[in-house]
Amino acid sequence: TRVAKNFFEEFNQTELQAEPLIFASFAGAGSGGDDGGLIRPYLPVSDYERLRKLLEGQLRLLNESRARMDLVLFEDAMDHVCRISRILDRPRGNALLIGVGGSGKQSLTRLAGFIGGFDL
Repeated sequence: TRVAKNFFEEFNQTELQAEPLIFASFAGAGSGGDDGGLIRPYLPVSDYERLRKLLEGQLRLLNESRARMDLVLFEDAMDHVCRISRILDRPRGNALLIGVGGSGKQSLTRLAGFIGGFDL
């Protein structure tokens, strides 16, 4: 916070330090599904409740087209979906997800892939 005050004093400090600090390409209007190869801009997500509604809507669509996944979308899980989605949006994007079995790595990746319009 001291760095923000010293070097970015002309900016509103409340906005600079607002939580959550999340950007997502699927957060914009008309998002979700195939974008026709267009580049989708990263937009800020103002709060977790808005992100939860977006992700639950996409999860509902995924559950209608595939085997049902019951996911609990807590804040860290939503953060991870946004990160995985950002990686998958990049050409040749790849990641190594590390964690104990049953922590949701595969399920969150499936959700992010579905949001990005990939075939699962």
